[in-house]
Amino acid sequence: MSDNSGVLFSIDATDCASRYLHVRVTISPPFTAKKLTLKFPRWVPGSYFIREPMQYLTGLDCRQGGKEVSFKRKAVDTVEIKLADSEAEVIVSYRILGIELSVRSTHIDSSHLHMMPPFTFLLPTNGIEQSRINKEHHITLFCPQGWTPATQLKLAGHQPKVNSFIDNQADKYNFTAPDRDQLLDGIIEVNPNPNISFNVDGRDHILKLWDSGGYSTDEHMVERFIGDMKKIISEHHALFGIPQWAEYITIIHLTEKSRGGLEHLNSQTSMLPRVCLIDGHHDEYRDLISLFSHEYLHQWNVKRLRPSNFIHYDLQQEVHTELLWWFEGCTSWLGDMLCVRSGAWSEDDWRKDMERKLSRHLTRNGSEHESLAESSHDAWIHLYRSHAFSRETQISYYLEAELGIFCLDAELRKRSKGKHGICDLMAKLCQKYALGYPSVS
Repeated sequence: MSDNSGVLFSIDATDCASRYLHVRVTISPPFTAKKLTLKFPRWVPGSYFIREPMQYLTGLDCRQGGKEVSFKRKAVDTVEIKLADSEAEVIVSYRILGIELSVRSTHIDSSHLHMMPPFTFLLPTNGIEQSRINKEHHITLFCPQGWTPATQLKLAGHQPKVNSFIDNQADKYNFTAPDRDQLLDGIIEVNPNPNISFNVDGRDHILKLWDSGGYSTDEHMVERFIGDMKKIISEHHALFGIPQWAEYITIIHLTEKSRGGLEHLNSQTSMLPRVCLIDGHHDEYRDLISLFSHEYLHQWNVKRLRPSNFIHYDLQQEVHTELLWWFEGCTSWLGDMLCVRSGAWSEDDWRKDMERKLSRHLTRNGSEHESLAESSHDAWIHLYRSHAFSRETQISYYLEAELGIFCLDAELRKRSKGKHGICDLMAKLCQKYALGYPSVS
């Protein structure tokens, strides 16, 4: 166990029609106490709101040596298990009701599974050596036969036609994550649709599509999107350099009306109305391009260039920063600029989008009451908890910070006589402070 955590996370999606994802967490000895404590994350990185995803957990069962052991629920996020044997592994089993369709949740039905680790896994926090949780973790997926996964987790093995741990026929996939943070960041999308692979500047990319209504996607529009993705990716590489990181996964969920995006270290889940990939819906397609670029840029801004208190997320309580305006506003501004510079957007596309944003800005009065720093700090109680008068008393650090970065970019270019802008500042900040860069310890 010295080279790994001794904790195995297993998920079984073969009962997908029931909307339940079956989960097992197997913890191997040694144990350091007579009680083993596990906690369920209370929020998802990138979405600053205490969501209490443990509300979807049911059917909790704890066993050691094949026998049931007693456990207690504590607070809203904790399970405490009384160990019967200091030398026998503990198996914690439960189900997650995957009915919340969003980019930040675990969702399952007869057509797919989108697995969000902080929405799925109980994590041991006491009763084992603390260093174990930051060692390599093993993750096992059982899915319906013919489904294929897309994930930034490292594939360690694949076995077709096996019995799952709830005794259904399945395909089995084994993955690894090098530490706790990458375990929690390692989303999995698995469905019958193919993984569409392409390469840009030597880096592999995978596009995985899923439609919530089961509709077919226009192949011509998918090819058009891939062409624009390649342009945007190349423009990011021209600014930041070609990443030496693993392949990048883009998961697109197509819905009736829902929209959202969530960044991960080497992947994204973006959700948009399906008309974005129907020919003739220009505004919606422009939004798809913008959202992809925004989430792709987050690889640098917020996933690697991040506040110091975000280096190891504490997912049991709110973690505040006054810098969300930079991480979202700058990403919005620069992401769209790279759309234009790459040719994926025309200048007219940019003008139409900016007109829409200025209209939102001019019909709100929140900037008279709240600063960008205050809006960032209070995201937990403001942005994600709006009320009838929010537009009059609060601001969106996405919108207002993007306009502020627009002004900063213009000022930088004015003072440097066009030689430098916000893009150069971002690249310099990453070289000096971003995780994963050779010059950053």
